[in-house]
Amino acid sequence: MTLRRVLLVAALVAGLGVVLPGSVSATSAACDNAPLPGAPTLKVLVMGDSLSQQFAGDFTWRDRFWWAERAKGVNIDFVGPYTGLMRTWDTPVDNNQDYADPCFDKTYQTAHFAVGSKDLAATLQTATWDSAGRSQVAWATAYYQPDVVVGFMGYNDLKAYNANPVNPADGHHGYTADQLLATAKSFVAQVQGARPGTPVAMATVLSTKAPDVPVDASSYNTKLKAAVADWSTAADPVGLIDVTTDWKAAPTDTWDGYHPNENGEMHLAWDVADGLHAMGLAAAALDRPIPVEIPGPPTPGTVSVTGGTSSSVDLTWTFPIGADRETLGERDLTAGTDWVVAHDVRYDKGYTVTGLAEHQYQFRVQAAKGTAVATGVYSPSVDVDLRPFPPIGVPQVAAERHAASVTWPAVDTADHYEVRWRRAHTSSWSLQTTTGTTSVVSGLIAGAHYVFTVTPVRDRIDGSTSATVPALVEGYVNAAGAAPHVVEVNGDRLRVTWSRASHATRYQVRIRGHGGSWHTLGWTTSTRMTSKRLVKGRTYAVDVIAFDSYVAGHASSTAVHKVS
Repeated sequence: MTLRRVLLVAALVAGLGVVLPGSVSATSAACDNAPLPGAPTLKVLVMGDSLSQQFAGDFTWRDRFWWAERAKGVNIDFVGPYTGLMRTWDTPVDNNQDYADPCFDKTYQTAHFAVGSKDLAATLQTATWDSAGRSQVAWATAYYQPDVVVGFMGYNDLKAYNANPVNPADGHHGYTADQLLATAKSFVAQVQGARPGTPVAMATVLSTKAPDVPVDASSYNTKLKAAVADWSTAADPVGLIDVTTDWKAAPTDTWDGYHPNENGEMHLAWDVADGLHAMGLAAAALDRPIPVEIPGPPTPGTVSVTGGTSSSVDLTWTFPIGADRETLGERDLTAGTDWVVAHDVRYDKGYTVTGLAEHQYQFRVQAAKGTAVATGVYSPSVDVDLRPFPPIGVPQVAAERHAASVTWPAVDTADHYEVRWRRAHTSSWSLQTTTGTTSVVSGLIAGAHYVFTVTPVRDRIDGSTSATVPALVEGYVNAAGAAPHVVEVNGDRLRVTWSRASHATRYQVRIRGHGGSWHTLGWTTSTRMTSKRLVKGRTYAVDVIAFDSYVAGHASSTAVHKVS
C-alpha cells in the first residue's frame, strides 16, 4: 500500500513566512488533510539541514511522516520559521513551495527550521533577529513551544574545513566525533534551558558519502547512542532517532549518494516515528514492512520536435520540477526495433539526434533526479518521418502592390510549407508557413526586387527547398498633383508646400532655373520644404513627384516664382 495520494489541487503558492505556534488555516476541499478532530497532536520542531529541508520536487520525509502518522490517528503539527524547499538547477528559488505533494499544506504541515548545508554548531549561534540574544535553538524552542525538538543534523559538522573549492570561506568545522558529540550535548542543554521539560530527539548521522567526511560518522553515532541515555532524565527526556536503521546505500535510498529519494524519505520517516514513539510521545509506531515507492520524478516531462534534416532530428523537452536529467528513448518504426536509450542528457533541455536513416521514428523522454529514475514513467512519444520527400516544383510568383502571391505544386506527404523571401542582394530571409499551396506575402516595399523559395515540411523535418524565383514588387503610381504653393522667405529662399497624395510614402521636390535642367531640391515625407539661398532676380520653376516607396508618380504641375 502506497502513501501517495491523487494530486487533485494546484501546487502550493511559493513564499517564505513565519508560521506562528498553533496556526491552522482552512484547507482545500480537494485535499483530505485537515487535522483529525479529537486526535492526539504532537507539535514537532525539526532543526535540520538539507536532509530535512530537501529540494524542489521532493515529497520530503516530513510529508511521509505526517501522512503515515495521520493514518494512525495522530496529528503532527510541524512548527518553525520556514515552510519551503531548497532550490534546484531548474528551480532557482530558495524556500520554494514546489512540493511533489500539493496536499502537504504549508500553513501547518510544512513548517520547519531546516536549512541546507547547516551544521549543528550553527544552531548554537545567536539568533540575530532575537532581541533577547538567545541562540537559534533556544529562541525557536521558546517561541514555538514544541512538544519535541528533533536535532536532525551533524553531517556538515564533520565535513572537512574549507571543503568548498568554489568558495573557500564557505567551509565546515571538520569536527572529530568527540567535538560533534560535545556540540550535540550543548544543543540539548540549550533546549532544556529555554524551556525546561521539552523532550529532545537527537538523530544519528548518515555516512553514505564518506569521502566528504574525514571522520568515520559511525564513530559519532556509537558515541551518541551511549550518551543519550546519560543526558536523559525524567524531567528532561532525551531520545535517539537512529536513521541508519532502515537506510540503504546508494542508489537504493538516495539520488546523489546522500539526499533521500522517495524510498529514502520513507525510511527516514519510519525511523523518526520509531524514535519519537520510543520516547513515549504521541507519535505512533508505524507498520512494517515499510511501503516501497517508485524512485524518481513522478511525471516525465514532455518532448517535441523543433526541426531536423533527412538524417537528424532536433528535439526539445521540459523537465518536471526537481528533475535534473532526461533519458531520451528512440525506436525505429520502419525497421521494427524496440525502444533503446538514444542519449542521457543532464542539465539541458534539448538534443540533436544525428546519423539517422531515412525511416520513421518515435522518441520519448524519461525524467530522473540523479540516480533516481521513475521506472516505467515516460512522456507521450512524438513521431518523426525522415523518409524522402518527392521533389517540389518551381514556384510561380505574381507581383502585386506591396505584395506577391506565391503558388507551387503540392508535395505528397508534406503537412505544411515554409515560404521564405528576402530583398535581392541581402542575406536576411523572412518566413511564413501555410498548409495550402498558395501564400500571399504582404508588407513588401514597392519597386523593390525580391526572391522567393518554398520548402515542404513534414513533422518539422524540411524537404528540399525549391529553386529561387525573383519578382519586382508593384506599387501605386500617384497621379499628378496641383502645382505646389511657393512663397519667398528671408529675401532669397523659397518655401514650397503641397497637398498630400493618397499613396505617397515620400516626396521628391525638384527645381530648375529659367531654361535650365531639373535638379532635386530634396526628399521628404512631409508636405513642405524650404530651399537654400537662390540668385536674386532669377526665375525658378518648382514641381513635386509623389513616390510609393521606389515607384514614382507623375510630376505635379509647375509653379514659377521670381526671387526679388
